[in-house]
Amino acid sequence: MVVLITGVAGYIGSATASGFLEAGHKVIGIDNLSGKNKKAIKNIKKYYEVDFYEVDISNNKALEDVMSRFKIDMVFHFAATSNENFSKKDNLTFYENNIINLFKLLKAMKKFKVKTLIYPSSIFANVGLENTCDAYVKTKILAENMIQDYARSNPDFSYAILRYCNIAGYYSKIFLGEFEHYSIIKNITRIACGKSELGRDFNYDENYHFAHIDDIVNINLKVASELYTTKENICTTIASKESISVENLIKLVEKLSKKEIDITIALKNDHCDKIKSCNLLKYELEYSIEDICKNQLEHEARF
Repeated sequence: MVVLITGVAGYIGSATASGFLEAGHKVIGIDNLSGKNKKAIKNIKKYYEVDFYEVDISNNKALEDVMSRFKIDMVFHFAATSNENFSKKDNLTFYENNIINLFKLLKAMKKFKVKTLIYPSSIFANVGLENTCDAYVKTKILAENMIQDYARSNPDFSYAILRYCNIAGYYSKIFLGEFEHYSIIKNITRIACGKSELGRDFNYDENYHFAHIDDIVNINLKVASELYTTKENICTTIASKESISVENLIKLVEKLSKKEIDITIALKNDHCDKIKSCNLLKYELEYSIEDICKNQLEHEARF
């Protein structure tokens, strides 16, 4: 397959690109490098041949120029704004990056007859627009609607919407670098290793689902293969069957690290309590929540 990956320098995009390259697929990666992790592309190029273009997908001309050079089978769209707390500061940025740029991408895909899209959504998209005040979640729900509406008017177009939960851990095949990507597991393990706390709060009593980045990459490969073969649309949640509260997560990391952790958990995400269970789990995860914590602890202790 020839796969275009937007946001290829990011945490999930770079790992997914590495996974596809390892599997023998051709990857065209684009990223505006606003996430500041230029090392991810350099590290990928040490092991694989990847066509990388520093392009912002808001730039129609630049995006179309890249797409015109290849016969692309599928697009993975990771170029988006994902920090939920940021949505409380600048909601319009979410609508620009997550809605307007998706619209531009779909227009470019139509122009160049690219008929398959895999879109990483959020587990919180399960709640519905009426149950959230969070701009990040709203744009994920609206993006899902846009993709589904586009598919209805273009019967030869197929899509997969993957509602990711909280992703943590480090990609096992190659070292891709440090990322701005945030997870509560990363925060807690950093503190256990004597590092500074990162700046995002979680509700102390709320339960969260997690997935390891390796599982995400493996599932992305499976979904791409299924979609390429069957052309049947997919919408599913990618998450651990079990969930864990932040309080119990702290206790787990304390047990694994044999360190006492002092952390302040203050704010509550206003959409979390709407998620009672993950009932659309099509794919099994290999890593348990304890496995993810161990992997994150090992990394934080080394770097």
